[in-house]
Amino acid sequence: MIRTDPEETDSVSETAPLEATVVGVSSNDDAKEITALACHVSGAYVFCGKEDGAVALYSTTTGKEVDVMYRHAQGIAIKALESGSKSNLIVSADASSRFLVWRLVTLSGSLAVQGPIIDSRITGHSITQLHFSQDEQYLLVSTLGSDNIYHLHNGHHSTITFQERDSSWQWTQHPRDCSSLIQITAESAHMHFWNKLSESYRSIQIKTESKITKDMVVKNVALCSDHSKLVIEFAGYRNQQTTSHFLIFSTSSFEDPILESIQPLPSFSELAHHVEHLIGSIGKRLFFLNREMWICSLDLETFQGTYERHCCIPDEWFSANWNLILKITGKEDFVFVKKTEIAIIKRALNFREAVHVV
Repeated sequence: MIRTDPEETDSVSETAPLEATVVGVSSNDDAKEITALACHVSGAYVFCGKEDGAVALYSTTTGKEVDVMYRHAQGIAIKALESGSKSNLIVSADASSRFLVWRLVTLSGSLAVQGPIIDSRITGHSITQLHFSQDEQYLLVSTLGSDNIYHLHNGHHSTITFQERDSSWQWTQHPRDCSSLIQITAESAHMHFWNKLSESYRSIQIKTESKITKDMVVKNVALCSDHSKLVIEFAGYRNQQTTSHFLIFSTSSFEDPILESIQPLPSFSELAHHVEHLIGSIGKRLFFLNREMWICSLDLETFQGTYERHCCIPDEWFSANWNLILKITGKEDFVFVKKTEIAIIKRALNFREAVHVV
């Protein structure tokens, strides 16, 4: 269901009538495996962290590597990568729990880095999440044993340590208050201030009729549709690649007057049976892989039980990877990591076919 761009010499799938095309896929035996991916806010570039510790810049026009921007220690794989929403910061973390923050600048018409602003290491536990504040004044570095806040302008940081957490979690920016962030677990949401992380100023119980248990993994949390919707993606402990539950909340639940408990929007209750993996969102549209491995989308404001499917990912792409990495850029290109390379799927949204949830 995807064809190769005519300018590319290596075929990745059979020609099909859909208009979606792929650039970037080629054969290179010396290439290093890509282990993390982040999209630049412009949509023109993506950043790829690799198994050898390199962080490289790729063009979404060609799907090819432009340059290696910087490196961690040789042979220490990049495990997490995040680009700031204002486009001028990037942070990467490696398997040794060292993380680097760099400032992004434009030199000779291309992106480059200056710094590092921060070069530090968290001892004792692997880094599980990196998250910039909305104004990019703060950086959250989260591990199983601690949450760490770094002030990016003055270098100060604070740390909260734990014996060991008994449930999975993800942090996200508060949808209406840039001075706050929210910790999401399977059972509750806890609001904190960026400059005072040590205490939660409000907690809300999450109530749902779905069989969501404390030992499930919070796979992803995303603010969508101009921050009016909060999407929480869950996975089973033994199969963290596949989405098992999928909840969507109105973010008005986090505004005054705040209730003691919140419930997901019932109109999306059957959607979880169709979602294999959350890709991302642009504007009011949410993008995901369905169970048949089609790239799909829906309008979060007008959804009434029908979503659209656009193009199918070839089976052989999945067999090449141990970890599914698929994201959407600001230009509505889809970026699929195919072990040592990236495939840029263009014009995927030109084809639309309705799928009924029930």
